[in-house]
Amino acid sequence: MVSDIEEQETEQSIAVRLKAERAEDVVKSDDSGTSFTGKTKELKDAAQRLKTVYRIINGASAITVVGLIVTFLLMNAQLIFGNLLKVKFVPALEIWEIIILGIIDVIILTVLFCLIVLSTISVVAITDPGELFKLLWSSGLQIIKNAFSPS
Repeated sequence: MVSDIEEQETEQSIAVRLKAERAEDVVKSDDSGTSFTGKTKELKDAAQRLKTVYRIINGASAITVVGLIVTFLLMNAQLIFGNLLKVKFVPALEIWEIIILGIIDVIILTVLFCLIVLSTISVVAITDPGELFKLLWSSGLQIIKNAFSPS
């Protein structure tokens, strides 16, 4: 009976030791043998590389007019999905990038406004070119008068 109790205690201690070793193995590594901290570091490195790639694409494509439009769309997508919706595959914009995006947004909205005004003027020019000349002349004179008036 004593040997049975000792044998059970020995088996229990061996079982406890094996469970502890298995738990350590699970914490230290998964099936492929890489540690969880290593995987976390790999994910952080991959996210940093992805962020760098986005910045390179944004910077390189901003050189051309078409690239400026691509940058505008890409950065707005990053702002929406990365900053607002917190999608983990889309890197969030930093504050200085958000400021640049705001400036680009203002420029693009101004250009769109000017295009709308020019298209309206072109419609007037097609229907009555003399009326367009009168409109532009009176507007130009009014701007000059306002610039030189003391009040």
